[in-house]
Amino acid sequence: MPGWLLSGRRARAGTSGEGRLLFVFCTGGWDPTECIAPMLGTVVENNPGLVEASAHGIPFVTTEERPAVREFFESCGDRLAIVHGVEARSVAHDVCLRLMLTGSTLPGGNDWPSTVAASSSQDLLLPMVHISGPSYAADHSGSVVRVGASGQLSRLLDGSGMTDGDLAVDLPSAEAASRVDALVSGRLQAAAAGGGRGRAGQLLDLAAAADGRIADLIELGGELDLSGGQDFVGQAAIAAELMERGLCRTAMVEFEGWQGLSWDTHSDLPLQGHHFNTLMEGLSSIMADLDARRGSRGGPLSDEVTVVVLSEMGRYPRINSRGGKDHWTFTSAMFLGAGVAGGTVVGGYDPEAFTGFRVDLTTGALDDGGVALVPSHLGATIYALAGEDPAAALPDHPPIAAVIDG
Repeated sequence: MPGWLLSGRRARAGTSGEGRLLFVFCTGGWDPTECIAPMLGTVVENNPGLVEASAHGIPFVTTEERPAVREFFESCGDRLAIVHGVEARSVAHDVCLRLMLTGSTLPGGNDWPSTVAASSSQDLLLPMVHISGPSYAADHSGSVVRVGASGQLSRLLDGSGMTDGDLAVDLPSAEAASRVDALVSGRLQAAAAGGGRGRAGQLLDLAAAADGRIADLIELGGELDLSGGQDFVGQAAIAAELMERGLCRTAMVEFEGWQGLSWDTHSDLPLQGHHFNTLMEGLSSIMADLDARRGSRGGPLSDEVTVVVLSEMGRYPRINSRGGKDHWTFTSAMFLGAGVAGGTVVGGYDPEAFTGFRVDLTTGALDDGGVALVPSHLGATIYALAGEDPAAALPDHPPIAAVIDG
């Protein structure tokens, strides 16, 4: 084991029993009815050729051209819970992104992964690793380490990001760089210790924490490779390695669809099928990777990591004149892995209006007297799966207990 893992300064994640989370965000607005939310024979119009199937009690739709969909449900359905009928209450991408990840449209909010990371009782080197996708961390920026979708952080740490490209510069000598680093670090630590008040003091504390984290990262040298990950599966593998090493608690990666063509299919609905097939193939690979890695408690890492799959909105039930679908406020979400009640489907959609049904949060069953699901219910569920108290952050939105095992 590398010596730095034995250091008293940075604890290994998971030894306290804290849950860990890997977020896969499908940016652009997916159409759940093309895969995870069967609506055949209803008001919803779909691509031709879809057939309904089920595995581990979870219904889905697929075609022969989407083999990875069936394979995913058959191999992972016993560890999967799907939530249907979540209302984002907007059809604007930027608003829905903020709502689905923070529960609010207000600026200055904090997303679920950064909040969970900041709540850790451990001194982690990389509390929340942001590799790609949306991010909102106004109060928790000191807990977020932005790796970059193409490994930009690695190039900054080793200096190649400054010496390559059109804006290349000559780096100072190692001695000069060391003196500059010491000067900047000293001033940051002194300013933070000076007891600044309000937002200014908070920013100084965050800067000082980030400065110490950068120094530790540089010390790791070649032991930590953050430069890989050419797609969301590769990026998820980076996150999995960091979790296996005990360095981070949460991570975010983005899946922009098959060949990066976006889930925002206003004019090409068949792309949704390609996107879902690629997504399910990738999720199967991610779970196999987590199964093969060792967790902090001696079992597979998949026993300690929950994969959360989201998109900011759904698609309108009718196909438009351009052969695609426009935005819709109702959507679905998936929970996979540690702590999840597998083979579970919560909620559903009205077959005549394609609006979300109210549900009983405990059983997940449809209930006219139950709760209308909104993103904050997803957030509360995420907190609960991470071992945090949902009521502390979201007192008015209980978790969806039916999603949680036990």
